[in-house]
Amino acid sequence: MSAPVVDVLPPPTLLRLLNPTLRWALRTPLGRGAAGLALLQFTGRRTGRDYRVPVIWRELDGTPFVLTPAPWRANFAGGAQVLVHHRGRSHPMLATLDGDAEAAARAVRGLLARGVPDKQLGMRISADHTVDTEDMRRLDRRVIRFTERVPEPRSP
Repeated sequence: MSAPVVDVLPPPTLLRLLNPTLRWALRTPLGRGAAGLALLQFTGRRTGRDYRVPVIWRELDGTPFVLTPAPWRANFAGGAQVLVHHRGRSHPMLATLDGDAEAAARAVRGLLARGVPDKQLGMRISADHTVDTEDMRRLDRRVIRFTERVPEPRSP
């Protein structure tokens, strides 16, 4: 018997082909037509390397987030500044990794309840199964939440 939740992520070769175009397009007015996508621009915590990562942009209860198994998510543990290019605009934000698998399970259940197909979440879920913490641990999915960054006060 197969697992009730399995990965159906896009092939790495496809991502290597699409990501350069998405990195460019999401920073331009063309990004307005891609409401479900965003480009995260941030600096690596340890390496200092600049990253530009196209992601699937989600929102639940007014809070934007990304659900990902990618290792780069560790850059947001404890919170980090990020420039989010979404719908043709740039937004300075604070991104915070929620390392709790239950938070990822709640996010997936919320999206499914709103009619988002499971394949758009990068997984195939059995019809009679309710996504739980163990599923998210096994698939290594975690949530990164985004909040508007408050401008720092200017000194007199």
